[in-house]
Amino acid sequence: MKQAVAYLEPFIEASKEQGSSNGKMVIATVKGDVHDIGKNIVGVVLQCNNYEIIDLGVMVPADKILKTAKEVTRI
Repeated sequence: MKQAVAYLEPFIEASKEQGSSNGKMVIATVKGDVHDIGKNIVGVVLQCNNYEIIDLGVMVPADKILKTAKEVTRI
């Protein structure tokens, strides 16, 4: 999966409209969960639809996810 995403990323970036974004999305798997295949698929789909993805990775504490989301949205 990771190799496929790495291969596709240059094509995804090249196909994006310059200066256009549908917004930012923070994605992660919560602490206690190491299964990131679904997260990675969602990230690729969102990137293909012109979203900026902030991927925090796996086993991320909930407070870090919330803190990052607040920083991104400037709440």
